[in-house]
Amino acid sequence: MLDASKVGVLTTIVIENVKMKKQLTYKLVPESEADLKIGKLSVSSPVGQGLLGKAVGELATVKTPNGDIQFKIISISLG
Repeated sequence: MLDASKVGVLTTIVIENVKMKKQLTYKLVPESEADLKIGKLSVSSPVGQGLLGKAVGELATVKTPNGDIQFKIISISLG
């Protein structure tokens, strides 16, 4: 059963880049369906991995080649 209380596969999330104060909306999908141009983020990507299991209001720190990026979970929904 899908659960919208935490970030997971097939949830649509609104996240905020804490440093840039910019909100982004993504749907977490399996690697085979990923396409950032249409907002589909792979759960196996570094950002996807960093967000998995987080709840609204939590911070996720994602390690990138350019340094760590913090995202705040703004909302989670199914679909």
